[in-house]
Amino acid sequence: MMCGRTPRSILFGLLMGLCLSVTTVAHASIFDTYGFGSRGMAMGNALTASANDYHATYYNPAQLMERPHVHVGTGFSYVHPALSIDRNMLGSEHPSVLPVPNSGFTIGVSTPLGGVFKNRVAFGFGLFMPMMQMTRAEAIDYNSPQFYRYQNLTDKLIILLGGAIRLTDWLDVGIGAQILADLDGRGDVSLSLVDQRVTKRRLSIDLHGDVALTAGVTVRPVPSWAIAVSYRSALDLSYKLPLTAEIEEVGTIFYEIQGTSLYTPHQLNAGVSYRLLDNNLLLTSDVTVAFWSAAPSASPKIKLLLEAKDTDPPENLLEAESGNIPLNAQTTVTTRLGVEYKPIESIALRAGYVYRPTPIPNQIYQTNYGDSDAHVASVGLAYSFHDPTKVHKKPLTIGLAAQMTFLRPRHVGKSDKSNETGSYDLDGAVWTLGFDIQHDF
Repeated sequence: MMCGRTPRSILFGLLMGLCLSVTTVAHASIFDTYGFGSRGMAMGNALTASANDYHATYYNPAQLMERPHVHVGTGFSYVHPALSIDRNMLGSEHPSVLPVPNSGFTIGVSTPLGGVFKNRVAFGFGLFMPMMQMTRAEAIDYNSPQFYRYQNLTDKLIILLGGAIRLTDWLDVGIGAQILADLDGRGDVSLSLVDQRVTKRRLSIDLHGDVALTAGVTVRPVPSWAIAVSYRSALDLSYKLPLTAEIEEVGTIFYEIQGTSLYTPHQLNAGVSYRLLDNNLLLTSDVTVAFWSAAPSASPKIKLLLEAKDTDPPENLLEAESGNIPLNAQTTVTTRLGVEYKPIESIALRAGYVYRPTPIPNQIYQTNYGDSDAHVASVGLAYSFHDPTKVHKKPLTIGLAAQMTFLRPRHVGKSDKSNETGSYDLDGAVWTLGFDIQHDF
């Protein structure tokens, strides 16, 4: 309701609303950070050379050849951030922003081909769908302390596709894609300050698929060893939202916000797996190079122009544009270890460890994209049992995993002691739980 408000206050409110219409940015992938499926989560994501079902669409599509049967699965994951930002300047006008819990649902299928392609070609499909909050692009003011990697990491729907070919008995190759949406739109509004009403409104939003390549190679020099390399190209959600607002008594506002959110960098992975004790013990190790140095600015670019009405040539009453603030992220090398042991045929015990260095430099200047080195420990188990209804001949497998991400405490001290945000300390942990049920046909 706009009664009692002056035309000047209405115009000022509109301009402020436009300038504040975007609020935070999240980066990295939920699979990179927490794992895809209970097995990957429990084994520290060290599955480049040991993924064995539809989860290979993410880790290494060449590994799709490892499953000789049609395989389906569905799962659930829950992420609970317990992170803190301890501020020295309690009265700052730039509040801290902390990530909130979220959960997600996964489903996937992998299948080998038959006939002349038997034991030579396989395909896979995977899907992750967030449940508490769907795909969401945000952009928090860079003056507010925030967790760059964890902010709304789980808030995006991802589709994975992959295919593999066995060239020889010891060499598999695969290729695939990750798919995320891009967002484009446009809004046109007309309003009268005198009548205090909107006279025209029009809004259109378009979603376009953004496809990122994945590829992999697996070599088995001897049956107990596997050596693999995989590549995942960068993936992000790009958005561009222009708005035109015609104010009949004043002129026209042209406003545009453009940026990148949910960014995942190019990644190169190398993995080794070794089986012993009659294949009952599996040891895995991965190294991931993430090219964060190519990461785009984490702050959106904003253009604002107020053009006067009925002037020739057009007169600009107000013009503003935000510049790009470089992130200055650094390429990182992450190490991963995993183990899987089967004391009996129906039970698999799993554990993993990850050391993940931060790509974010210390935020001593104006930006406040917080992050820290992380130690990740995980455990899990899987239990296979025969269907009591005897509908399925092959056993069902239930997998459970728990993962603990501990952030190394980090102090952020500003070079300018008069900085409006002030110094602060980052600390905390992220707790993750995973559950899935899988079956071969």
